[in-house]
Amino acid sequence: MPNSDVADITVSTLDYDPVNITMLSSTVASMLTMSLAHPFEIIKIGQQLSFGNYNFGLKHLNPWYYSSGLSALNLAIVSKNILRFPLYNEIIKFLERDNDNFKRDHYHHNLSTITYASTQNILIAGGITGFLESCFYIPFENLKSRMVGNSIILSERQQNVHLSNSKYMVERRQAYIGKQTKRVQQIMEAYRVKPSINLFTSFKEICQTDGIKGFFRGTLPTCMKFSLNSMINFSCYTFITEQILSNHKHDTLSLSLLTSVACSSMIILITQPLDFIKTRTQSNRFGPFYYSSMTDCIKKIAKEETMAAFYKGWFPRFIKVNILNFGIHLGIYSYLETAINMN
Repeated sequence: MPNSDVADITVSTLDYDPVNITMLSSTVASMLTMSLAHPFEIIKIGQQLSFGNYNFGLKHLNPWYYSSGLSALNLAIVSKNILRFPLYNEIIKFLERDNDNFKRDHYHHNLSTITYASTQNILIAGGITGFLESCFYIPFENLKSRMVGNSIILSERQQNVHLSNSKYMVERRQAYIGKQTKRVQQIMEAYRVKPSINLFTSFKEICQTDGIKGFFRGTLPTCMKFSLNSMINFSCYTFITEQILSNHKHDTLSLSLLTSVACSSMIILITQPLDFIKTRTQSNRFGPFYYSSMTDCIKKIAKEETMAAFYKGWFPRFIKVNILNFGIHLGIYSYLETAINMN
């Protein structure tokens, strides 16, 4: 790195603030891996939006559709990472304020040293962090869902297919639209004819057709999913670092990868139904006119599509989370963090 006052200040700041190093490395790594993994997200959402026994066999003729919603997710990643690590650090420090063995001065989220934080407080801090960051993430998730759903609509039209064979779809949509004002009905019809697929027009569409509440659809399942994700993630990572990796001085990267895959597999097993409900309630294909609430969504899916429907999209999510988000992300993250520290 060039010798300059600015460079020295930057490196010095990063060296003595591991949270900044973690946040920078994680943000860059997350954006890169999210871009690589996004086609699997598109396939996952397609499977979750397919009704009943209809399998998502749709292949987009326009390759651009496989990146729809990515801009909203990248904005979400930046905001989430800025919030996640400092927030988790402060929460865990607060919860461990009476623990004399807790290494407060040397603590940061990646637990490179033994911290003696209690499992209970790690779970609590992870849950609180997941809930709070989801509150920032939900509007971006709704933007992504709108963009992805609209790109699927356009792709269906090109190939003359339809993912939904629900006999209730048309009548429920018409009943919902019929309750809107004439102006809103005209706007909805205009977007039905020409769906929005970029960030700015999708933002405008949600504002005009749903208002502010349109950015917070699926709040409950999203908050529950993120809280469980964080609880499992932080607790597993802590256990791995303090109980397993600290006793193995060799091949720790392989051990980290294997345990990360096991951890993320547990996350998918537990949270996949919540992910499915989130997609359904946020999508304008179902969303406000098909399901009135999370409870109503669960009841109708169980009645109309069987309980197996709650695990639609698990395999592309498994590929995305395990191979890309945990595999490639961990490699990029470790490289970036090491490179910054060396500089």
